Amino acid sequence: MSEIIKPKEGIIYECCKSFTDRFGDRARIGQKFWFSDESGKPFSTLSDDYLMRKISGRGCDIAVSIKDFATYFCPINEQTNTTDEQTVTTKFKVGDKVRIAESSEWYDENEENASYNYNPPNVDGKIYEIGDYNELNICVSWDNGKSNNYSDYDLVLVEQESADDNQSNQNNMKVLIVVDNAEQIKELAKVPFLKEKIESEFPELFVTHKAGNRYQDQTNGNRYILVGDMIHGGKYVALTNLKTGLVESITVQVNDFNKIIPDEFSMLDFANLELLSERQ
Repeated sequence: MSEIIKPKEGIIYECCKSFTDRFGDRARIGQKFWFSDESGKPFSTLSDDYLMRKISGRGCDIAVSIKDFATYFCPINEQTNTTDEQTVTTKFKVGDKVRIAESSEWYDENEENASYNYNPPNVDGKIYEIGDYNELNICVSWDNGKSNNYSDYDLVLVEQESADDNQSNQNNMKVLIVVDNAEQIKELAKVPFLKEKIESEFPELFVTHKAGNRYQDQTNGNRYILVGDMIHGGKYVALTNLKTGLVESITVQVNDFNKIIPDEFSMLDFANLELLSERQ
């Protein structure tokens, strides 16, 4: 009889064979997980299971039986799950055209949702930023008008931007940035590779969202504060009612508490919000 392999505390594991756990949650090839002794066996009814948590901090945890663990998971070079700064490497670069990999946890097989989905299946997108953090550091603007963040293994390359295209984009940026009509500038800021540069040049034309800001709903008069919190290494924000103290919005993951982009803010799913005061 072969020896049963037990996962090590804090080690990152990759799913090497897709499966569905007893709760109906799906683990796909290439997804990254980590194991903690403190949460490995959370329920008495799961005494024969390990609980594997997704590195991204989003989506469902996966329960895998002790005897089948080695069938579905393998360690990645004994790399530990830590928030310490690490060297970030990726096969992609800004300007590349990509799609969501079918092995990604964000791949939605229902193509009917593609027109309004923040993770549209089989839709092209362009990488407009690659951050210096380790998880969900690749920012993609999709052809359906939505955008979202991903890890390297969540994406597949459709078309790589050439050096000539990149130089052309840079040259165009130098020309477009001199437009001085406020409305035209705001329209240009919707272009992914121009957005950051334009907003930094014309900060007075853009509302800066950040954790700690206070807002009022113009529909019902309720007032809210945008609260930020760290969850499994990720940054999340939500709107809390200042009168009741209850969270009333969707909890949304963001890249930076102090610079929440409009696409991230819109995912809170609150209409008619007016900024009352900005955290200094």
